[in-house]
Amino acid sequence: MNFRIIGITVLSVLVMLIAATNAAHAGRDRCAGSVYSGGGFVVTVGDDGSYYGCNRKNECLSIAEYSWQQNGAYVWEKGNYSYAMTPDSRGYRLKVTGPSGKTIINQGLLPDASCQ
Repeated sequence: MNFRIIGITVLSVLVMLIAATNAAHAGRDRCAGSVYSGGGFVVTVGDDGSYYGCNRKNECLSIAEYSWQQNGAYVWEKGNYSYAMTPDSRGYRLKVTGPSGKTIINQGLLPDASCQ
């Protein structure tokens, strides 16, 4: 068995999968849904209840659907983290809670003017 050919084939498949994932995120319409930004964070609440959030380093997280929703407030969960968007007087507040229950992010977000 030629392990070199198998190794190159596996590597090629992995590169194609990574490229396809990056292309899917790059092709995402940033203004699809309701977009809020502030403090270096941009969060899109999709019309389907999805969450797509990026930090100032352009590290992004996507969650397909909310865990809880009521009166304009949303909570999404992924792993041991929760991501809450609650309405306030100017827009929304993003609160990210870690596994220990400690608040990691507590940031006010305004409607993104570039998506209005």
